[in-house]
Parts: sequence; structure tokens; C-alpha cells
Amino acid sequence: MGVPLDAPSVEILWILTASLFPVGGICGSLLVGKFLAKFGRRNTLIYIQSLCLTSAILMSTAYLSHSYESVIIGRFLMGMFCALVLGSGPIYVSEILPPHLRAPI
Repeated sequence: MGVPLDAPSVEILWILTASLFPVGGICGSLLVGKFLAKFGRRNTLIYIQSLCLTSAILMSTAYLSHSYESVIIGRFLMGMFCALVLGSGPIYVSEILPPHLRAPI
């Protein structure tokens, strides 16, 4: 603790930090169907908000706790959240629209 990292280690950490958002998105997109089947449309959107809140808390407190790991985990969780919202949000909106406003299939 308190020892600065060398340049290759810092570069690897930045690469890992930048790449875990899309990896989280891939994991989240694979889980959309399971979440929708288990919790339903509305409850899925409610439950996945905890991923967003957890990610925001981890990334915002990373500077105070001097922890780069929390930024990495936070970006992974945010990627999962974004994929889950993009997969389940339109399904929920299409179901709550009145029939005359829905697009023809």
C-alpha cells in the first residue's frame, strides 16, 4: 500500500478498466431473457436499478477509498445494467402502450 505502480501495470489496469464495460454488456445481454422470464417485465426494470446504484456508489467512492478495483467492478456492473435496460425496456414499453399506438407487426 502506498507504493506507486510501474508503467506496464498502470497500462494493463487502464485496458482492463476500459474493456470491462463491454464485457459486462455481453453478460447482461445474455441474462435479459432469464430476468424477464423470472421476474416479469416491470419487476426486471425495478430490480436491475440496484446494479446502477451499486455501480455508481462503487465508482464515486473509488477516489476516497484509493481503490482502482471498485472502478473496474463498477464499470462491469454498469455494462450489465445498460444491456439489461436496453433489452428489457422496449419490451415493457411495447406492452404498456394502448393497442392503437403500437406498431404493426
